Amino acid sequence: MPVIPRNENSTNVTDILPKEDMETSEPINMPPVKENTLSTIPRNENSTISTDINRVWHDPQSRSVCVHLKEDARCPHPALLGRLSGPALAILDWKEMEAKDTTAGTVLCGDYSKKWLDAGEYFVEIIVLYCEEFGVGAMERMSNETATRCVEDIRNNRITSKSENTIEISSPMEGSGNYRIGRWVRRKGVPLRPLFTRFQPKECINPPNRQAQKLCHTVTNRDRPRGGFWREYKSMDIYGLPEYEFQWGLNLTESGLINRLQERLNDTSTYLPKICAVGDSHSRYMTRFSLPALNLTGMFQNVGSNWPDANNIESKLEGMHCERLFVQVGQW
Repeated sequence: MPVIPRNENSTNVTDILPKEDMETSEPINMPPVKENTLSTIPRNENSTISTDINRVWHDPQSRSVCVHLKEDARCPHPALLGRLSGPALAILDWKEMEAKDTTAGTVLCGDYSKKWLDAGEYFVEIIVLYCEEFGVGAMERMSNETATRCVEDIRNNRITSKSENTIEISSPMEGSGNYRIGRWVRRKGVPLRPLFTRFQPKECINPPNRQAQKLCHTVTNRDRPRGGFWREYKSMDIYGLPEYEFQWGLNLTESGLINRLQERLNDTSTYLPKICAVGDSHSRYMTRFSLPALNLTGMFQNVGSNWPDANNIESKLEGMHCERLFVQVGQW
């Protein structure tokens, strides 16, 4: 598969904004974290890879959550998705660590050191998506039909316990780089409780009847608690983003940012790279409805693709002359 060339002169998102907009409050001096403060995070013994795991722990010194997999693990290099939910939200950045002589197997650590977080108690949720690392390279090796089968069982893909697995962040973290642009914070007056990853059963890919279609829409509704799909899902109690609100990290209001983008788009003397939004409903809705409603028509070009199929995406990008790709696939 040919590789899409990277623009060596490309910039971060923060580079397209004026420097004065990126100024924040005075840096917070963070006290050093004491060593030898590792704390074990309870596991879900019913997860699909529970027998693969030796231990899950929090390391406040490196500001990371780590998973140690056994040497004979069924999934020695899994694709993990981890999130902290508390006063704010943060997605963990995973990296496989080099094995040490005293550590047989694989250690993956999810880092949160660059996130913008308030001090407080955070719930840790880690789920396993695939038994192998995820990416364009992984997806091109399999068909779409195979992809739906290789996803770990969504009923038991959470490797951490549903309760009693919180960590304490003792001092605020101001965030760095693009992580400082904005974040999701807990709404005032809303009690703290764990945020779990929503999902749809595989039956929702092609619902067999109208009742199933209705239940699938219930599962994906963001405005109210989502309950199950058929009998085995009715006991679920999952809450979503309505309990959080977005907070900008810029010295700029949301309307001010939109005005700035409108000026950039309409200024013929300013170069704006061609941005292609790849995906299905999310990308299509954004380019056809959201951006026009903000008077930003033409800022993104839609490239339709239902699945993260590398060959299909590449063929559709031919002749588009895209300089930036905004990829949103498989979001249903």
